[in-house]
Amino acid sequence: MEPKDFYNALSNTIINRKTRQTYMKGEMLGYGGYACCLKVTKSKCTFACKVLLKDSKSNPRIEIAILKFLKHKNIVKYIDDFDDGEFIYIIMEYCESTLVDIYRKNITDENLILSYIHQIAEACHYLHTEKLFVHGDLKLENILIKDGTIKLADFGVSLRLASTSQKVEDIKSKKIFACKASVKNSKGNPLHEASILKSMSHKNIVQYYGHFSDNIFIYIITDYCETSLRDFQNTNSKDEDKIFSYIFQIAEACHYLHSEKYIIHRDLKPENILIKDGMVKLIDFGLSKQLSSISDKINTNGGTLEYKAPEIISKMPCGVEVDSWSLGCILYELLTNKRAFIGEDNKAIEQNIIECKFKMPSKISQSIINLIKGLLDPNPYTRISMKYVLTLIPDLKN
Repeated sequence: MEPKDFYNALSNTIINRKTRQTYMKGEMLGYGGYACCLKVTKSKCTFACKVLLKDSKSNPRIEIAILKFLKHKNIVKYIDDFDDGEFIYIIMEYCESTLVDIYRKNITDENLILSYIHQIAEACHYLHTEKLFVHGDLKLENILIKDGTIKLADFGVSLRLASTSQKVEDIKSKKIFACKASVKNSKGNPLHEASILKSMSHKNIVQYYGHFSDNIFIYIITDYCETSLRDFQNTNSKDEDKIFSYIFQIAEACHYLHSEKYIIHRDLKPENILIKDGMVKLIDFGLSKQLSSISDKINTNGGTLEYKAPEIISKMPCGVEVDSWSLGCILYELLTNKRAFIGEDNKAIEQNIIECKFKMPSKISQSIINLIKGLLDPNPYTRISMKYVLTLIPDLKN
């Protein structure tokens, strides 16, 4: 059934069977995608009702949970939801017009237009910074107006931003933790990440305290760390003692992962390496892979392009050596404040990685050059291991 046919299929009274609340069917407000929207009334109050097929591809339950989660003056207010076996109904506040109406009236009042843009920006800023959402479908039809106030609607294709830990406080103990929120069905597999973190016990891997979930998200509670390796890099510090202390600690953590847990991190980069009281803490194991042994190989395409090993880009079987390559990229960045592999576009970057084309930094010792070359060896079978890095760094620091 097409969304435009939903309206005619509905009875004149729409009933929430659980609460026995009855809504009277009004005029259709519009349709598109997987839903139609109509005006409904209850006890002389007017609401908007979004109607979707229960097995809709747009996953209406996710949209409902998102609407319940959002509280902002410029986002449409959720009222109720229910289903009758065939349709799912989402009841929201009624708004008398949309930005489409403003466009069609050819209104040229710049102050009014700027006011609307400001309100849209306020709502999006709230979504991005406080709730870590991308609306995903901002257009005139999805921006409503009620009494002169903008109301964002239609969160059916909204996406959670790349997971970011937020600072939280335990109400009873007043202790500060980090809380990472991930959508349940996200590519990173948050339950997999929670399971890996739970199995870890290492001073340079973030401490796991537990996880829980609601209708949309899985929340992972870990140590709170005040800064990251990216923050340190942004200071443009040339303190080699500190740089090699951090590299040593990363290598220690990775050696533990590889030799004791047979795990590849797969996404080593400065953003995923936190610092707490001067000590490195690895985070973000959403893309990590468990091997059957330290010499095992898998087919993988995970990770961030600028830190991907050439065998990943070439779609060759990969092992723990991909983390050594990433460590080489990180070391290069810390020493130069530039990325090792650059290009005009992603394809050019990939080609430079495959051909191992990068400019060796000047004014560094031959032993450091040898370490960078050893980590950024395009041949994974001769690339140096994390264990070997641990033997080299003490000499570099002396």
